[in-house]
Amino acid sequence: MRQLVENGFATADEILAWQDETAEDVQKAVAQAQQEPSPDPYRENWTALSTEFPISTNVSVTYIDAIREAQETLLREDERVFLYGQDISSFGGAFKATKGLAEAFPNRVFDCPISEDAMIGLAVGSAIEGMRPIIEMQFADFSSIAFNQIVNQAATHFYRTGMPIPITVRLPSGGTPGSGPFHSQSMEGIYAPVSGLGCRDSCDGPPTPTTCSSIR
Repeated sequence: MRQLVENGFATADEILAWQDETAEDVQKAVAQAQQEPSPDPYRENWTALSTEFPISTNVSVTYIDAIREAQETLLREDERVFLYGQDISSFGGAFKATKGLAEAFPNRVFDCPISEDAMIGLAVGSAIEGMRPIIEMQFADFSSIAFNQIVNQAATHFYRTGMPIPITVRLPSGGTPGSGPFHSQSMEGIYAPVSGLGCRDSCDGPPTPTTCSSIR
């Protein structure tokens, strides 16, 4: 507060007024929440996750081609969709799952800083504001850095507020041999039991290009 005043960003009276206004907003929110019924645990996932997955019949493509095709389709059909990840724009991603998409869809395929926690935080916030982010972790192992955002924020948001968080987080693993202990883990067993998350693909059985493309 002192630094804000000394640097001329606000007066002491303005800051005190903001504090009072914020406290009043919090009290109103608490009062409203106390009037709401308790969440029904049996209905927690009913509208948080989609159960409809359109199945493609085209299997004459590679696994990476199927991922790229699915993302391209979503970018073309839904202006709310955007891609966010490390080296996915001009480089096309570590496994080339986004190759050419930045050129085809300007300002909708973004490189991000090396901060997985911030990546998912941005995704959660943008989903709340109506967007449909698709996040690519460069390797599944790195998602552990974003565990709090994925499990404690995204997964529980519907149960806490009634608003689902429609984000997709892609976790590549096993793409190259000899990748070492930080690039080779399969994280499905960690995320599959978490209520509010939809852990798809290798959790459901052997992955194929068809099943991969259908996970939209």
